[in-house]
Amino acid sequence: MREDFAKWEVYSAESVKDYAQFAIRSLLVINGGSLVVIMALIGNMFHGSEGARALGLALHLQYSFDLFVLGMIFCVVASSATYFNYTRLVVYWRKLRFAKKVSLRDPPNPFTDPVIRWTRLLGIIFVMLSGLAFFAGCFASIGALSTFKPA
Repeated sequence: MREDFAKWEVYSAESVKDYAQFAIRSLLVINGGSLVVIMALIGNMFHGSEGARALGLALHLQYSFDLFVLGMIFCVVASSATYFNYTRLVVYWRKLRFAKKVSLRDPPNPFTDPVIRWTRLLGIIFVMLSGLAFFAGCFASIGALSTFKPA
C-alpha cells in the first residue's frame, strides 16, 4: 500500500511537471506569435512610398510589442525556475529511495526544502506574469490600432 502511494506521488509530480511545461510552451508560442503578427501587420499594411505611415503605426504598437517581448522573457525565467525545481526534486527522490532501502526513520522531505518551495513559487509567478503580459499586450494592440489615424 505504501509503495503504491509512493508511485502515485511520483506520477502526480510528473504530471504536474508536464502540465507546467505545456503552459510555459504555450505562453511562449502565443507571445512570440503575437510579435510575428505585429511585424507582419506593419510590414504588409503599407506598401511603397507610404513608409512614414508604417513607421507611425510601429510607434503606436511599440508598447504592445514590448509587452509581448516581456512575456517571452517571463516564460524563459519560469522555465528556468521549474527546471531547477525539478532537478532538486529528482535529488530528493533518489534520497527517498535510498532511505527506504536502509529503513531510515526520518526520510528527507522535499517540501521542506526552501529551494524547492522558492523555485516552484517563482515558476508560478512568472507564468502568471507572462500571461498577464500577453493579455496586456493584446489590449494595448487593440487600443493602438483603434486610435491610430494615418497621416
